Amino acid sequence: MSNININIITGDEGYGYELFNGFWSPIFFHYELFKNLGIKFKFLNTLSDKSLDADILFISSRFFKRKKSENFLDQSILKTINEIKEKKRVVWFDLRDSAGTTQFEVLPYVDFYIKKQIYSDLDVYKEDIYGGRMYSDYYNKYFNVQDSQIYKMKKLDIKFKDKIHVGWNIGVRNFKNIPPSRFMKYLSFFNEKYKLLGIKKKLFEFINPDKDRNINLIGSFSKNIDRNSVRFQRELFEKKINKFRFKKKTNLTAKVPIKEYYRNLRNAKVLISLYGWGEVCYKEFEASIFGCCFVMPNMSNIITWPNIYKPRVTYLPIKWDLSDINDVVSLLIDNPELRFKLVKKSQEQINSVRNEIGYDYFFKLFKKIIS
Repeated sequence: MSNININIITGDEGYGYELFNGFWSPIFFHYELFKNLGIKFKFLNTLSDKSLDADILFISSRFFKRKKSENFLDQSILKTINEIKEKKRVVWFDLRDSAGTTQFEVLPYVDFYIKKQIYSDLDVYKEDIYGGRMYSDYYNKYFNVQDSQIYKMKKLDIKFKDKIHVGWNIGVRNFKNIPPSRFMKYLSFFNEKYKLLGIKKKLFEFINPDKDRNINLIGSFSKNIDRNSVRFQRELFEKKINKFRFKKKTNLTAKVPIKEYYRNLRNAKVLISLYGWGEVCYKEFEASIFGCCFVMPNMSNIITWPNIYKPRVTYLPIKWDLSDINDVVSLLIDNPELRFKLVKKSQEQINSVRNEIGYDYFFKLFKKIIS
C-alpha cells in the first residue's frame, strides 16, 4: 500500500501538552492502525509551501485567529482555505467548545468538517440559536436571560450536511499525565520522538467505584464567564441546590487546587458538572476514572465520542431548569448499586478508546477521509 501523507496544521493546542494531548493523542496510541492504513502524519504550526507537501491537510480551527468581536472567519482566511482545496484534500477540525458554536462558513471550501460534538438533529443548525448554544437559547426563552451582544453563527446550508462528521472529544486524553503546560513547544521534536511522551495504550487505571467514599457531593466550577446566557446555569445552580440536604460535602462553587480536586474525586460519591462554554468537559471523564458518579444537565441532544453521556446508562441527567437536581443527587447518594453500574458503564466507554472498539471507530473514520 502506498503511503498517504497527512500534514496536521495545529493552532495554540500545539503549544500546550494538555491541549494537544486532549485532542491529537489518538494519532499516537493507534499508531499501528495508521501504519497499516499507510498513513503518515506530520505536525506543523505554520502554513507555507512546505505545509502543502502532503496528500491531505488537516487544519485545526485554532490555527486561524478571528477577531474577538467577530464570530466568523474573515474572507481572506476563507480565500486561503479555498486556494489550498484547489490543490489538496482539506479536512477541517472544529475544536470549538460547544456543539452549537460552529464554523460552517468553511464548508464550501473543505472536503470534510469534523467536530468533537454535534447536535443529533442537524436541522437545529438551520435556525437562529440564541447565544450559539441550545442551552443559551433555552435560558433566553424561558428565563429571559439577555446577552449584551448578540452572538450570530452561520446557518447550515443543507447541501453541505454530508461533509459534517463526529470526530472525537477530549475523552481521548491521557488522564494519567498532568504535565507542564508548555511541554509541546516544539512540534518537530514531537514528530520524531512521540514515544518519549508516554502516550501509550495503557495510560491510567480506573478506580473502583466500590471503594469507601466519605464525601457525598462535589462540584467545583467558576462563574467567571462574561456571557450571561452561558453563565446563567451556574447561577441557577446556587439557587436550586439544597446545601443543607447533603451533609458531608466539599466546596460546591469555588475552584480548588488541582491536587485537592483529584483527592476529592477519589473520595466522592457524586460529582455535579454544569455546562460552561461547551457541553463536554474533562470533569465527567475524570470523575468516571476516579470511580465517582456524575450528574449533569441532559445531554440527549448531543452526539459525541467517546460517549459517556448515555442517560441512565452512564450518568443521571437533570433538567435544564435544574428543578430535579436535589432529588437526582439524593437518589445517587443513597444508592451505591446504581452508582456502581453507572460508573462501570462510563469507564467502559472511556476504555473503548484504546481497545478494538476504538480501533474500529478510527479505522472507519479515517477510511472515509482517505478514500
